[in-house]
Amino acid sequence: MRHFHFLFAFCLIAGICSAQNMAPNSADAQGVPAHRTCASHDKYVEMMGGTKFSEMRSRIEQQTQHWESQSGEQRSNQASTVVTIPVVFHVVYANATQNISDAQILSQLQILNDDFRRLNSDADNTWSQAADSEVEFCLATNDPQGNPTDGILRVSTSVSSFGTSDNVKFSSSGGSDAWPTGSYLNFWVCNVGGGILGYAQFPGGPASTDGVVCDYRYVGDVGTATAPFNLGRTATHEVGHWLNLYHIWGDGNCNQDDQVADTPNSDASNFGCATGHVSCSSTDMVQNYMDYSDDACMNLFTAGQKTRMQALFAPGGFRASLTTSDGCAPACTIGCGCTDATACNYDSAATEDDGSCDFSCQGCTDSEACNYDADATEDDGSCIMPQDGVPCSCTSDWAFAVNNLTGTSSETFTMEATSSTGLDQLDVSVAYSASAGSSWAGDLLIGICDPNGSCIEIGGYDLTLGYTIASDWPGDWNVGAEGTYTHSVNLNSFGLTGAGVWTLEVVNGYSSTTSSGTWDATLSLTNFCLGLPGEDVEGCMDTTACNFNVAATNDDNSCFLATGCETCSGETDGSGSIVDGDADGDGVCDGDEVTGCQDALACNYNADATDEGNCTYQEQGFDCDGNALSCPEDVNNNGTVEISDLLILLGYFGCTANCSAADINGDGSVGVTDILMFLAMFGDEC
Repeated sequence: MRHFHFLFAFCLIAGICSAQNMAPNSADAQGVPAHRTCASHDKYVEMMGGTKFSEMRSRIEQQTQHWESQSGEQRSNQASTVVTIPVVFHVVYANATQNISDAQILSQLQILNDDFRRLNSDADNTWSQAADSEVEFCLATNDPQGNPTDGILRVSTSVSSFGTSDNVKFSSSGGSDAWPTGSYLNFWVCNVGGGILGYAQFPGGPASTDGVVCDYRYVGDVGTATAPFNLGRTATHEVGHWLNLYHIWGDGNCNQDDQVADTPNSDASNFGCATGHVSCSSTDMVQNYMDYSDDACMNLFTAGQKTRMQALFAPGGFRASLTTSDGCAPACTIGCGCTDATACNYDSAATEDDGSCDFSCQGCTDSEACNYDADATEDDGSCIMPQDGVPCSCTSDWAFAVNNLTGTSSETFTMEATSSTGLDQLDVSVAYSASAGSSWAGDLLIGICDPNGSCIEIGGYDLTLGYTIASDWPGDWNVGAEGTYTHSVNLNSFGLTGAGVWTLEVVNGYSSTTSSGTWDATLSLTNFCLGLPGEDVEGCMDTTACNFNVAATNDDNSCFLATGCETCSGETDGSGSIVDGDADGDGVCDGDEVTGCQDALACNYNADATDEGNCTYQEQGFDCDGNALSCPEDVNNNGTVEISDLLILLGYFGCTANCSAADINGDGSVGVTDILMFLAMFGDEC
């Protein structure tokens, strides 16, 4: 049965380390992996199927080979050798056990520094090519806005286990958004689950998912760290992938290379600590961090691996921007203050900027603008004014239906619309039904492109459009059951904006052409207004009308208003309707209806009742409180036989059943005898 969940978020997914489970021993009752395994080769093959990914890997290899071909002197002249990388830890936890301590995080940071600088206490001389990688790691002290930080983000989540879905990297999916990957190594800690130790992204993949993920059980060497992966080497292995290192056996046999000359060829991975194991006519380097050995067995990177990693930081390299990152800039001690004259708290006396500059007072101060900031006191020139005929913001629906769409097949839809400030939110509702070939609801792959050519994609199984990935579908979409599926995605970080033709691509994202499915969906898009600037939009322009259209520029006399008990459904895009407020048509609005007894002779008579309810009556010869009546002619029990009693009596004249107090003689009917008895007592007090 297919449907192993592929990670489209990565150009290449490296080091998805997992294993068969042994006995559970954690708060989440997950088994401890028996040994390390990794899906990087499989992911490499999957993702290299696309031209875009192939070109990216080719560019990285060309740059690496060029760097390796230069002499040590040439390399040292071009770049500083020791590189310090700021790290931000995203601790995404569902319970207290997963919320690992600062001490455990700091132990992992120290292990990375020791391992990459070859300062680890278990370093030995078994391999002469062992080398200091000259890569260091520091806990971020400045956030992307330049504010002080301790480099540890703690995010509570309702997600019990993330797997390799990448949802941990998006706040909209219960995780934590990446900090700019040109300045930081993002290190996510969470309950990965499924026996997976961790995974990482090779250079060149999407920025939104760039970084390393480790299960909270395999971070550092204290706290929840679990043997035999309790010495922090899972992170060392995954950061190696993040720095462009392959597994030392090249994910193949003796003819497959890891692109590093000084690591011996090997026919496969090694587990445990198989020192002395021979394959491909040489001894396997089982102590290398890029093998599958247990933590206690690993202890080196080679000089060749160092050169390959350092190539990333050369001028034009794929991680060169990290060499100038100020994510770990030292704290100011003398003459500290904000030295930016454009900041709200500019300090003319400050000689050293301490990262305290505050720009919160700046923004758009024009109340007519789409991005008006009521808190701004200084206009920063960022105002976005509403375009002719199009409001600042709308929530508009984009519906589509694809029937029996086979695997890899697609349909394209277009719409003229305007988003002045960028798409903000997408709410999806999909009615799915399978046709053939083990199709799943989650096979649906959609792409949205703005008029400027910026595109995102959501979902799919083993196909990709090559766009920026905004989200996967939730895990409960990965079934073949027919039904309605919903999902919401925060789009405000993807910058989809503009006026013109927007494109929606709908694909059956499962590569099996024997599969087919039907998806009938509605996409509700916030900050998405139908129509283009300057165009006349026909519609109702009366704001009190139920079908008011905020985008209308020409009134087409189509307005209809609610009257009486009616109300409007609330839409402002012209699709509103009248809601009936008098269900029984009695002229009384539903909210004003009162159900009760409407018979004045009844003990529970309600003069305000508008709808008939149950009535209760006194027994013959007794009043409503059960007291015996002194004279039955006093029909209304007010103590006097008078005209009001006569009127009630006449109202029941001719009654032959259930005549209540009007049946004075108690014979079951109201007739002449009752009238005569009443007249005989007229005017008396009872």
